[in-house]
Amino acid sequence: MALFAQLWPELQAATPIITVNRRLARHLLQHYYEHCRQQAMAWPVPLVEDLASWFVRQLALLGEPGRLLNRPQQQAVWQQVIRDDAARCGLQLLQLGATAEQAMAAHRLSCAYRLVGRYAPARAEEQAFVRWQQAYLVHCRQQDWLDEAALPPYLCQAFAAGRLTPPERLVLAGFDEMAPDLHQLCDQLRQCGCQLIEPAVAAAPPQPPRFRLFDSLNDELTALVDWAAVTPGRRLIVVPRLEALRQPLSRALARRKVAANLSLGRPLSQFGPIQTALRFLSVQEPLARSELSYLLRSPFLAGGCSQREQRVRADLALRQARLRRADCATCVDLLRRQPVDTAAVRLAELLAQQSCCRERLPCSAWAGRFSAWLEQAGWPGERALDSATYQLLESWQEKLLPALCSLDRVLPVCDRRQALAWLEQLADQILFQPEAADEPVQVVGLLESAGLQADALWVMGLHDQELPAALDPQPFLPRWLQQRLDMPRASQDRELRFARQQLQRLAGAASTVCFSCSRRDSADEAAIQRRPSPLLQLQQPPLPEPAGALAAAPPVVALECQNDSRGLPLVTAGDPARGGAALLRDQAHCPFKAYARHRLGLRALEEPAGGFDARQRGTLIHRLLQEFWQQLGSSVALLHRDENACRQLLQQLLADLASSSAGVWPDLQQREFWPLEADRLLELALQWQRLERQRGAFSVEQLEQVCQVSVGPLQLRLICDRLDRSAAGSVLVIDYKTARSSARVLQQLPLLEPQLPLYALYAPLPGPVAGVAFAQLRPDDCRFAALGTLDDLPGVEPLAVGDWRELCQQWRDQIEALAQAVADGAAAVQPAQPQVCRNCDLQPLCRITLRDQQEGSDAEGC
Repeated sequence: MALFAQLWPELQAATPIITVNRRLARHLLQHYYEHCRQQAMAWPVPLVEDLASWFVRQLALLGEPGRLLNRPQQQAVWQQVIRDDAARCGLQLLQLGATAEQAMAAHRLSCAYRLVGRYAPARAEEQAFVRWQQAYLVHCRQQDWLDEAALPPYLCQAFAAGRLTPPERLVLAGFDEMAPDLHQLCDQLRQCGCQLIEPAVAAAPPQPPRFRLFDSLNDELTALVDWAAVTPGRRLIVVPRLEALRQPLSRALARRKVAANLSLGRPLSQFGPIQTALRFLSVQEPLARSELSYLLRSPFLAGGCSQREQRVRADLALRQARLRRADCATCVDLLRRQPVDTAAVRLAELLAQQSCCRERLPCSAWAGRFSAWLEQAGWPGERALDSATYQLLESWQEKLLPALCSLDRVLPVCDRRQALAWLEQLADQILFQPEAADEPVQVVGLLESAGLQADALWVMGLHDQELPAALDPQPFLPRWLQQRLDMPRASQDRELRFARQQLQRLAGAASTVCFSCSRRDSADEAAIQRRPSPLLQLQQPPLPEPAGALAAAPPVVALECQNDSRGLPLVTAGDPARGGAALLRDQAHCPFKAYARHRLGLRALEEPAGGFDARQRGTLIHRLLQEFWQQLGSSVALLHRDENACRQLLQQLLADLASSSAGVWPDLQQREFWPLEADRLLELALQWQRLERQRGAFSVEQLEQVCQVSVGPLQLRLICDRLDRSAAGSVLVIDYKTARSSARVLQQLPLLEPQLPLYALYAPLPGPVAGVAFAQLRPDDCRFAALGTLDDLPGVEPLAVGDWRELCQQWRDQIEALAQAVADGAAAVQPAQPQVCRNCDLQPLCRITLRDQQEGSDAEGC
């Protein structure tokens, strides 16, 4: 007999019904109201509530509702007790919040099994817990507080003393098992004349449950949602690991367009508006650029939608300024120099204002202060609120902030950082699930399914690691004692017995029942394989999954395929093509990279590193050597100065460089690191000038010279780091490199570094080019990596004149071909080498990883 059918007489008689959880209480009320509507009868509101609500109501009948501590208050008291004990014992706890949670769970168990003060702790963890529990109980007695663990014995005493009068009849629904303290309370109710009614577990239907075995979790989810889409009536899906599988199951249901109610919500902190509020309130001085960028672009603050484009430009400007961490005043100044709305500047000013707040206030005062700051920032944004967002903000106002305010009872005043830590912790604990229409498909966890009934039931994930559950004894209680008292998750015999009870209950929860599990979590053959639960194998062998797609699956739509390896031809109208030498270099590395980066202007947003990154260091040494050679101009001037004179000149140039660059270093770490960076640059430049002294006579003809050249069908703008002319009039083209460099890359096919050949072959030079050289600028490894006929470069063997001319012609042919490919719009995803993709930021666009995986799968199938 279904549970509702058993309880219908009691509902008609207005007998109080206590359920094991809130979901079962709602389930019974929904069935009751639906049945009354179908019978066209008026109905009184029945008294159906979960056990926790019944406890609170009994405490209210005693006139003592204010004595009960809520969960955040209990956590605060436990954390304080543990913190004080650790200070006395000289201990340091890395995870105070997690330790308090475990201690609270151990306290509830020890109270439920009446263990307080009745055993001798042996291990250090057990001894620490006993000290914490004693201090906690003393604190509660001194303040006349009660917690949820103390309610069963306290109410038992109240019924025994006649302070509470039980009803004549009381129904207990959905309790698979009871702890000893609840058994004691039930015995006391019976002694007071109350008749306790426990509905019998529904018998299994005539048709035994089916069992289906799948190769992968994805196959199991697909079959499950297909079943939910076509099965009539009320359907119940039970998922033992609902928290872990919530996201993939939700996606599978959405793809199949199956409307379902999931019992498990998500923490408030995982929703966008709440995330924005918490990140806005938690800003600290100095301000991280990533936090300011997030808040500027958030749609949940003023101007985030209406001024979106301006905010994006401001974010790009902050990134280009290489800002990583700066004081709020600097951020305000940077934003004022950008064409952004006043709300953005006001946002930065608010961040500066709240980060400077040093007051100590009660938590309720902080809740009001936080609300005021958020209101000034325009939270929750300009968009119209849909139903789910409206309910989310209601949870913020009616659950999260009141929970923070409730800490006034147990906490003294605290500073902003402590109040924020509590707010974030509470936002992680409070779950939110938007209220929706009662859908015919319900998704619940294994324990939540107690007492629920449906027309059809599917229980997934029943592998041998889930049923029976793995042992997980409470670490703060003696394990031998947990096993002797048959505590949850403490012994294999207990878990096996409990698992059989659950299977028996589930088998009778619907007229058609299906159990399932998958061999592995993914389709990867190397994934760890699992076996079906042995309890299922004892019932019947698994049914093989039919080959092919289910008949109920939606028809497959043929997707259109289009060859997109070639883009539009480049039309420059005489203007230089964007990118210069980098355009041809990227074309050589990968045509798609060149097209996306230089034709479409796509690139990842900059993420500044701490201090000076590699690009900034390269720019600094370029500028330093440029200024150095502008002052000297030739090897003769270099040789006329000794190293001390060069050191003094370089120090002066570095000082000038620092003063001219101070405005573009808003990052605090860059300012702090500049003395170290200046010392590094000085030593590097001195090492380089020692190498330059070993060369023959030369003069520096050009430094950072810009020119426009014709390369095949393209016009390119080139910049040459340095151009030297020897005493014989021949020219050497130099490119400074701070990375390791080798001249071999200029001799390989294809040509992957065309910058030096481009300038040597196409730029107007003051004489015949005799060589090209990478000037490798690395501490303790400064050297030339060169090709050419020059014989005065230290460590470089000259080429024969014929070989040099042949190499130049080879360069010209490849450069012309690259230029023609650019002009034709070639954009195939064809990296020249695997390492080209290693540091490429375009992989989400080109999807080469997915292509390689598909090609690998096709090859395996051949």
